[in-house]
Amino acid sequence: MQNINLEIKKYFEEISVKLSNIVDYINENDVVPIVDQIEYFQGSKNKNIMIYSPIRINTWRNKYEDYSKIQYYRIKPVIDLFFCPSNDIKNIEYIFRERNNLKYENTIAVNLDNRDININDYTFCNFYNKILSILVENEDSTIMIYTQQSIVVDFLTRYNIRTPRMIIIDVFSDVENTLSILLFMSKCKYVITYSGILPLWMMYYRNGCDNIYQHLNNEWICNILV
Repeated sequence: MQNINLEIKKYFEEISVKLSNIVDYINENDVVPIVDQIEYFQGSKNKNIMIYSPIRINTWRNKYEDYSKIQYYRIKPVIDLFFCPSNDIKNIEYIFRERNNLKYENTIAVNLDNRDININDYTFCNFYNKILSILVENEDSTIMIYTQQSIVVDFLTRYNIRTPRMIIIDVFSDVENTLSILLFMSKCKYVITYSGILPLWMMYYRNGCDNIYQHLNNEWICNILV
């Protein structure tokens, strides 16, 4: 599991470096660079995407800060031009969504990748309480938890918790499926997430932090649409 964790994190660190290099080039030259197609991504077919510079980005700092401080309107055009998920990734996401009968507008996505953070009873209880607080006004929502399945089952069993409409998705061991689940979660009505490099890319695809519950430094940062 640790090797898989390192492989996934290494990939996202590598594309984060590529994103930073592209942004640096744009800031220095005020022109979009020519870049070879990046694996798992495709360039946007829209050639009229406007780039607003300077673009302020620091993935190493941004991943552990309040996501509402990110200038999405400046970063999103770069994501669209160079890091738009390929059709294969989109197809994987579509199949996943259909197989599990999930709808963006009715799903509370819980990103709790145990390979990226340490999960104990306190951590899961903290996240579970946040789920319950959202369900108060969204009782018909489906809960999708992305984590190691055995962790959730063990917790629910020991505390005799019964929650309807909960789907537990085991963490994926490959880049394609990991990208597809991040893409899916980025489109869900509500997202509960830890802070890290993978959630940061999920935020890039969401293009904002509306209805995001971000767990950062043992506190919740909530950006909720009224």
